[in-house]
Amino acid sequence: MVDQEDPLNSYLKIGSGIAPKLSTMGIMRAPSVRARLVSLAACDSALGNNVGGNGLLGLTREFQLAGAQSVLATLWRVSDLPTQQLRIAIYSELAVGQPLDLALAHAQRQLLHSTPTLWEHWLGSAEDPGDPYYWSRFSLSGSLY
Repeated sequence: MVDQEDPLNSYLKIGSGIAPKLSTMGIMRAPSVRARLVSLAACDSALGNNVGGNGLLGLTREFQLAGAQSVLATLWRVSDLPTQQLRIAIYSELAVGQPLDLALAHAQRQLLHSTPTLWEHWLGSAEDPGDPYYWSRFSLSGSLY
């Protein structure tokens, strides 16, 4: 949940129903995040608010300030299937040693050149993973290697 008015009120809901929340303040107060990559699949997770001279405040920045080297986040809402397909492609690229920026670029190109499968047509999904709306929403910030 990104709070555009007050980015420090933003949070990640972990699970469904009455689930715990990881707030921006919680990220700021947490022990150091020793991660090469924090990957946020939640909708709008790359958004924030420009708060006078402090730059863009939001979840992405807070994870970086907490110690994450890089953050992969989303710029708008898209359904789960294209997100899952892109993430599988990214992690496949990372598994063979690609740097983060190239892993994201290669994964986006894979989706660009893909078409819905017969199974997806049968399920009635009208989403075309090759449509840039579905794969261009991801933003990578921080270290690209």
